[in-house]
Amino acid sequence: MRELILPELSTNIRSAQIQDLPAIRQILHDTLAEFSFEADPKGIDQDLEDPFQAYSHADALLDVLTMEQNIIGFVGLIPLDQSTIELRKLY
Repeated sequence: MRELILPELSTNIRSAQIQDLPAIRQILHDTLAEFSFEADPKGIDQDLEDPFQAYSHADALLDVLTMEQNIIGFVGLIPLDQSTIELRKLY
Protein backbone atom coordinates (compact mmCIF):
# COMPACT_ATOMS: atom_id res chain seq x y z
CA MET A 1 0.00 0.00 0.00
CA ARG A 2 1.32 3.41 -0.97
CA GLU A 3 1.10 6.20 1.55
CA LEU A 4 2.38 9.77 1.51
CA ILE A 5 1.90 11.81 4.66
CA LEU A 6 2.15 15.59 4.50
CA PRO A 7 2.08 16.66 8.17
CA GLU A 8 2.28 20.39 7.47
CA LEU A 9 -1.03 20.13 5.61
CA SER A 10 -2.58 17.39 7.78
CA THR A 11 -3.14 15.44 4.57
CA ASN A 12 -2.39 11.91 3.48
CA ILE A 13 -2.45 10.20 0.06
CA ARG A 14 -3.02 6.46 0.15
CA SER A 15 -4.38 3.58 -1.89
CA ALA A 16 -8.16 3.39 -1.90
CA GLN A 17 -9.75 0.64 0.17
CA ILE A 18 -13.15 -1.01 -0.12
CA GLN A 19 -14.52 1.01 2.81
CA ASP A 20 -13.64 4.23 0.91
CA LEU A 21 -16.13 3.58 -1.90
CA PRO A 22 -19.11 5.44 -0.38
CA ALA A 23 -16.99 8.57 0.14
CA ILE A 24 -15.44 8.29 -3.34
CA ARG A 25 -18.86 7.98 -4.96
CA GLN A 26 -20.24 10.86 -2.88
CA ILE A 27 -17.39 13.16 -3.94
CA LEU A 28 -18.03 12.22 -7.58
CA HIS A 29 -21.78 12.88 -7.31
CA ASP A 30 -21.35 16.14 -5.36
CA THR A 31 -18.74 17.49 -7.76
CA LEU A 32 -20.77 16.65 -10.85
CA ALA A 33 -23.92 18.15 -9.27
CA GLU A 34 -22.07 21.46 -8.78
CA PHE A 35 -21.92 21.71 -12.57
CA SER A 36 -25.43 20.32 -13.18
CA PHE A 37 -24.12 16.95 -14.34
CA GLU A 38 -24.99 13.45 -13.14
CA ALA A 39 -22.79 10.39 -12.74
CA ASP A 40 -22.93 7.92 -15.62
CA PRO A 41 -22.46 4.49 -14.00
CA LYS A 42 -23.00 2.67 -17.32
CA GLY A 43 -20.62 4.95 -19.24
CA ILE A 44 -17.74 7.23 -18.20
CA ASP A 45 -18.12 6.40 -14.50
CA GLN A 46 -18.41 2.64 -14.95
CA ASP A 47 -14.98 2.23 -13.39
CA LEU A 48 -16.45 3.22 -10.01
CA GLU A 49 -19.06 0.45 -10.10
CA ASP A 50 -16.27 -2.06 -9.47
CA PRO A 51 -13.15 0.05 -9.03
CA PHE A 52 -10.96 -2.73 -7.73
CA GLN A 53 -11.54 -4.62 -10.97
CA ALA A 54 -11.21 -1.49 -13.13
CA TYR A 55 -7.94 -0.51 -11.43
CA SER A 56 -6.58 -4.05 -11.02
CA HIS A 57 -3.79 -3.66 -13.60
CA ALA A 58 -0.38 -3.72 -11.91
CA ASP A 59 0.41 -0.14 -12.97
CA ALA A 60 -3.08 1.30 -12.38
CA LEU A 61 -3.97 3.14 -9.21
CA LEU A 62 -6.94 4.50 -7.34
CA ASP A 63 -5.73 6.73 -4.51
CA VAL A 64 -7.55 8.92 -2.03
CA LEU A 65 -6.52 12.21 -0.44
CA THR A 66 -7.47 12.47 3.22
CA MET A 67 -7.44 15.35 5.64
CA GLU A 68 -7.89 14.54 9.32
CA GLN A 69 -9.09 11.02 8.36
CA ASN A 70 -11.78 12.38 5.96
CA ILE A 71 -11.57 11.62 2.25
CA ILE A 72 -11.49 14.93 0.38
CA GLY A 73 -10.45 13.78 -3.09
CA PHE A 74 -9.36 10.88 -5.25
CA VAL A 75 -7.46 10.05 -8.43
CA GLY A 76 -7.63 7.11 -10.81
CA LEU A 77 -4.92 6.30 -13.37
CA ILE A 78 -4.94 3.45 -15.90
CA PRO A 79 -2.06 2.63 -18.26
CA LEU A 80 -3.00 2.49 -21.93
CA ASP A 81 0.38 1.23 -23.10
CA GLN A 82 4.01 1.34 -21.94
CA SER A 83 4.32 5.09 -22.49
CA THR A 84 0.78 6.40 -21.90
CA ILE A 85 -1.33 6.63 -18.76
CA GLU A 86 -4.95 7.75 -18.82
CA LEU A 87 -6.12 10.06 -16.05
CA ARG A 88 -9.54 8.52 -15.47
CA LYS A 89 -10.59 10.41 -12.37
CA LEU A 90 -9.38 13.49 -10.53
CA TYR A 91 -11.73 14.86 -7.90
